[in-house]
Amino acid sequence: MRILVVHPGASWILDSIAQKMSAAMPQVFSPWQCKPPMAGIGGAPPEGPWDGYYFCDVQNSWNPEWKRSFPDSLHVGLYTHLHESDPKNFRAGWEKLDGICHMADLYRRIFEEQKFYPPERMTVLRPGEVAGQFPLKKTKIGI
Repeated sequence: MRILVVHPGASWILDSIAQKMSAAMPQVFSPWQCKPPMAGIGGAPPEGPWDGYYFCDVQNSWNPEWKRSFPDSLHVGLYTHLHESDPKNFRAGWEKLDGICHMADLYRRIFEEQKFYPPERMTVLRPGEVAGQFPLKKTKIGI
């Protein structure tokens, strides 16, 4: 499987996530900075074929043009936050993604309540979280 990790650049933490993801599994993930953000595809992505596109920052790198241009690939986005946690800030077109990884339960809940997106195509995956893989000890701090 080959996945192009699309990120907006500008040295955001999300660009770092895209780079680290790609470095961890270069046989699967390849990073690509789209320019300019929020303006469709923003240039020609590297030659595929790509089985999927992972948008590391839906708000600044996803545009429905991706789905129209590459209809046979999966399109999944990392969704960081809804501005002011207000449903009125949901942008038309985000519902066209094949899947969404939320970084917080709050936004998944808002998406479900507002029926923005089918619950079965969403998950919550916090950065650095590896669910159930490593038992953590409780830390006690005292004087």
